Amino acid sequence: MRLAPAAITLGPLRGTEMTNEAKLPRRRPKDAHYWCTLGVVTALLCLPVLSVTYVPLVDYPNHLARIHILYQYAEVPAYQATYYRVLEPIPNLAMDFVVPLMLPFIDILAAGRIFLVLTILLFITGCHQLGKAIHGRPTWLVLPCVFFFYNSMLLYGFVNYMVGIALYCITVALRLELRGRWSGRRLLTLTLLSLLAFFAHLSAYAFLGVTFVVVTAWDYLTGKEELYRAALSLAPLLIPCVCFVVFMKGSGTLGHLERNTIRGKLLGMLALILSYNYTVDLLLVISLLGIFIVLFTRTRGVQVDWAVFTSGAIFTILYLLSPKVLFGSFAADVRFILPAALLLTFSLKVSILAQTKVVLLSLFLLVASVRVAFIWRTWVTLDERIAVHVEGLKQLPFDARVYPMFVLQGNRQEQKIERSLNHVVNYATIYRHAFVPTLFTYEGQQPLLLRARSRYIGADQWQTEQWVQLSDQWIPLLANYDYVWGHSVDGRLEELLRIKCTKIGESGTFSLWQVNRQAPSN
Repeated sequence: MRLAPAAITLGPLRGTEMTNEAKLPRRRPKDAHYWCTLGVVTALLCLPVLSVTYVPLVDYPNHLARIHILYQYAEVPAYQATYYRVLEPIPNLAMDFVVPLMLPFIDILAAGRIFLVLTILLFITGCHQLGKAIHGRPTWLVLPCVFFFYNSMLLYGFVNYMVGIALYCITVALRLELRGRWSGRRLLTLTLLSLLAFFAHLSAYAFLGVTFVVVTAWDYLTGKEELYRAALSLAPLLIPCVCFVVFMKGSGTLGHLERNTIRGKLLGMLALILSYNYTVDLLLVISLLGIFIVLFTRTRGVQVDWAVFTSGAIFTILYLLSPKVLFGSFAADVRFILPAALLLTFSLKVSILAQTKVVLLSLFLLVASVRVAFIWRTWVTLDERIAVHVEGLKQLPFDARVYPMFVLQGNRQEQKIERSLNHVVNYATIYRHAFVPTLFTYEGQQPLLLRARSRYIGADQWQTEQWVQLSDQWIPLLANYDYVWGHSVDGRLEELLRIKCTKIGESGTFSLWQVNRQAPSN
């Protein structure tokens, strides 16, 4: 079969070179199809969150527990004695700010789910606005992009990051729409959006800085804006920049830098695809490759918005160059993948027969929906396991001190599912005001800090060659705790626990142990 080469147009999508199709009235018959399809997809993306009680995102229970402490801080003396609140412009506050606003009216589990649904809606809005700003009207490219929401970062519980990405898309969309039409009110609106993105998550502000600079430079170099007006377009970044300087002079720090491995970088490129099952992930990759090959062979021409494309390409390069750990955050490099994918996708306008477009889009929606359905099913199963154990945690006395011992067993795929249970113990903080030493209270990342950090030896530190040394250090630590919460604890660890503890509860892979104040005589 002979392949016709695709014609690439150099220039923005919104210009005089656009076809007559772009000049048609905004309300066309197919607009209804677009909105109906987007509505169905939106409902599908919300269903996994709405169908469970305990959303099994890895870090999610930990965030809920911290928010619970902040909300009830003034009423619980034990919280005041253990923690102190921090008033700083910390760029990681989306969930900490929004969820407490709902707590006077609903419980924290419902508030958390509403927050996640709002995040989904905000992300879909951001994708729609960004696609519209680049293409001049709603584009069907939005539909594949909104499925990026269920990525590895979300499954790990990086919810503030996802809010930041949504605000990034909305802010960049407005920046593109206001090209060359600056006024005080428009600059103020962009400033407020940039400030919201900064407080949602630091990465969102970094992405805005790169994109604003690239678009501004492109507009100036192509003669679309004079130097003064081009420089004016960067003004919305100034106030968030001041907040960042204040933050860095306070508790902000780069932290230790940790490079990623080549294998880690390759896996990171699949962050938008990986779920809980490698077989499903592989089938998705094969399906997407097939759709892409057909799209490539059927493409008649391509138009490129080079300013947007350049920003996406820079994010891709930054992903390759960035360390894995930065500002104390894990997977710092992988966070460039989502904005890079969004910008690179939206920067292209592919000319293709309408019938072929419908078939390929339908196939993608089918494959992506199957992936979401699989994640949904996994969540329902995990929710049932979590619910049983949380009922056990609710029986603990108030203000108990609980030591978590979380062990991962099985192959990599099984561990990926089990990792979602890592912070289930934090529900004891929500329901019984329990102290758990693994609560996220890191300086420069959360607005809640420990007055005195307790020493903690995680189960992942127990290595054969260090066993005797660690056990000698660990047993005295239990004198500071009332209970030990275990996951998949067996073998030598269980024998070690029995020296100082008595098992008082067990449900599936979870176990609960009471610390004996005096070791048994035999």
